[in-house]
Amino acid sequence: MKFEWTKEARDSLRTIEIYVSDVANELTGRKLVRSLIEKAQTLSDFPQLGRAVPQTFNPCLREIFEGSYRIIYQVDSVESPSRVSILGVVPLFTAPRKYRSVGSAERLIFDLVAHLQKRPGPFPLKPNLL
Repeated sequence: MKFEWTKEARDSLRTIEIYVSDVANELTGRKLVRSLIEKAQTLSDFPQLGRAVPQTFNPCLREIFEGSYRIIYQVDSVESPSRVSILGVVPLFTAPRKYRSVGSAERLIFDLVAHLQKRPGPFPLKPNLL
């Protein structure tokens, strides 16, 4: 099973760590990011663990939850996936404006999907996502 993190996903982990470190403390921020990474890594053994992202109507675009975060990922095949790509980590809550560029978790998902459709990715997204 091929397992990878996109640049956007790594960037979202950094932002989460900065936010939690500012709100709580650095140790809490590091622990949270570690738990998000560990949860995502379970997908290398169980790629169908998550559900399809309801906003996209694409069974290859999936999500799992860890605490108050959604881990958005893509599999290359629903029936027998051989590749998992972590696309992003999205908060279920609205963070203070300092830590976000849009107003809601729903908007973050739509922006993430729109952005990924415009660039060549680990494997192409289907055009009927939205």
